Amino acid sequence: MIRYYALATAAILAGAALTFTYSDTPWIRRSMLVGVIGLMVAGAFVQFRERCPRCAARVGAQTRLLLPGKCKKCGVVFDAP
Repeated sequence: MIRYYALATAAILAGAALTFTYSDTPWIRRSMLVGVIGLMVAGAFVQFRERCPRCAARVGAQTRLLLPGKCKKCGVVFDAP
């Protein structure tokens, strides 16, 4: 999950550099906006699809950015990678 955020940040920075370089071209600004919105939707999907292996509760909704240390429903502890 951390790799996804690092890759998304790099893509946003590359798009911002293109926007500053070619700011007079409307299709580049629109493409950048669509790309950022797509990255945000994909990030939300990745975050909220995570489930507890024991009870299948959605653990991605229990914290804002990272996965929690344990499931709030069944109490199973998740090992850190």
